[in-house]
Amino acid sequence: QTLTVGTLPSKPDISPNTNLFGDSIVYCQNATATQLTATTNPSNNGGSLKWYTTAVGGTALASAPTPNTISAGTSNYYVAQVVNGVESDRALIRVIVKPAPNQPNAISGTTAVSTNTAYTYSVGAVSGATSYTWTLPSGWNGNSTTNTININTNTTTTGDITVTANLN
Repeated sequence: QTLTVGTLPSKPDISPNTNLFGDSIVYCQNATATQLTATTNPSNNGGSLKWYTTAVGGTALASAPTPNTISAGTSNYYVAQVVNGVESDRALIRVIVKPAPNQPNAISGTTAVSTNTAYTYSVGAVSGATSYTWTLPSGWNGNSTTNTININTNTTTTGDITVTANLN
């Protein structure tokens, strides 16, 4: 009886994934996720990829998974490279879904403005927010990363103010 032993291929390269930070891909809750990607290691002379949801054992998935971002939490995915019928160790791709921040409440401040006048607008603090992004009408000046902004209307007296709470 003849036994042929193949060389264990290298793990595939997981770096082509978008949003990859270290060994994790980070999404905000309810964000649109992209299908996970990996590339075969060129030192192995080709091969194919197998995707799993378990570190050992289990059945390979039909194709590369697209993470679900409906619920906050962490999911682990694994990919192996198969060369000449020999499967490599599995490379881990950790997907972290961060909870979506609460939306800021209504912006408080005057709705009737005059030209070249200073005003202050604010929203209640959002739990977990590390900064805020304000968008002002064209011609208004103001800059803030907090839940309060001081602005000057300059020459424009109409437009919309928006604010987004950011998690980092």
